[in-house]
Amino acid sequence: MKLNIYAIYDDAASAYMSPFFMHNHGLATRAFTDQVNAETPNQISEHPEQFALFQLGEYDDSTGLIESLGSPKPMGRGNEYKNQKQEISELTALVNEFKELIKAEKTAIKLKEVI
Repeated sequence: MKLNIYAIYDDAASAYMSPFFMHNHGLATRAFTDQVNAETPNQISEHPEQFALFQLGEYDDSTGLIESLGSPKPMGRGNEYKNQKQEISELTALVNEFKELIKAEKTAIKLKEVI
C-alpha cells in the first residue's frame, strides 16, 4: 500500500519537523488542523502562522521504497487552518458584551430622565 509522506515546516527553526505518513491529503490536513486548534496549547496552536504543512512524497510499504516529489508541495499555513468557529464565538461574545453596555446606557439615561 502506498502512503503519502508529509511534514510540517517551522519558520522559526527554518526546518521541517519529523515526517509522518497518511493515506490521503484529507487525513493529513485533519491531523494538522487538530494541532492548530488543540485545546491544550502547543507550539503550533500558539503560533499557527509560523507553521506550514507540506507533502514530501510517497512511501510504498510493500517495497520499502520512498519516492520524493522533487520539491515539497505546500498544503497551507497553520493560520489558514485556524478554527473559524472559535473566531465566531469570540465575535459573538463581543457583540453580546456591547449589547449589555448599550442596555446599561439606556437604563442610565432613563434614570436621569426620572431624576
